[in-house]
Amino acid sequence: ITSDGTTVLGADDVSGLCAILEAVTSVLEDGTPHRPIELLFDAAEESYCTGIQKFDFSRLRAKTAYVFDLSGPVGNAAYQAPSIVSFRAEFTGRAAHAAFSPEEGLHAIKAAAVSRIDCGRVGDLTVNVGTITGGTADNIVPETCVLTGEVRGFDHPLVLQKLAEIEEAVRQAAGHFGCAARFTAETLCQAFKADPEGLAAQRFRAACAAAGLESSLTVTYGGSDNNHFCQHGLTGLVVAPGMNPCHSCQEYTSADELTRAARLAEALIVSRK
Repeated sequence: ITSDGTTVLGADDVSGLCAILEAVTSVLEDGTPHRPIELLFDAAEESYCTGIQKFDFSRLRAKTAYVFDLSGPVGNAAYQAPSIVSFRAEFTGRAAHAAFSPEEGLHAIKAAAVSRIDCGRVGDLTVNVGTITGGTADNIVPETCVLTGEVRGFDHPLVLQKLAEIEEAVRQAAGHFGCAARFTAETLCQAFKADPEGLAAQRFRAACAAAGLESSLTVTYGGSDNNHFCQHGLTGLVVAPGMNPCHSCQEYTSADELTRAARLAEALIVSRK
């Protein structure tokens, strides 16, 4: 199952919706006894989980969660995911004519000094500067420049420490060129780690066995609603419902994968463990 190749398919995360809804339909049709369950569908997960952050978690009674939002074969689940913190640095200099009076300007783009920020894998973290914008014309010393980026890591205090280092680098670079700097950061997801031998994992493995699937627990460097479940007292796993490769025009799923995902969801619903 694919798109025509010009768009994403949307299997991330419609495959998860399909698996859950088909599993519930099957359980209701068969009248199969099951444990109490709660279903929660929210919007805007791709924009760093803005939807789930609006939810009133006092409405939930469950203490265990399974979030069907992981790429890879059905039977995989992630028990650990990182903190994701975005940052924004705004540099303000002074405009001047680039030919007649460049010495009167304070060059905001030069002050941005992206090279002072290590990007890629930095120890146990990943750091990225994703956008940089500034200036108004080729013949004007740019007065403003804005760069944005993110830091990810499984150790939240370490992520915050790296952000402090980036902020210091930003302020030093701005000062070197006589510019002002404004630095802000926002925690989009906070790291979680479920016990790979705990109840949520045990139920998952048992459900995979009941559905005839090989189970595998892994870690992911992506965020999901489960990051927020865990901050509200739920222990959860992020489960693969049959989507690959996500966020690309080559995204696909298959009827067989969707069937396996639905059987897994049904096994979780009727589990007595």
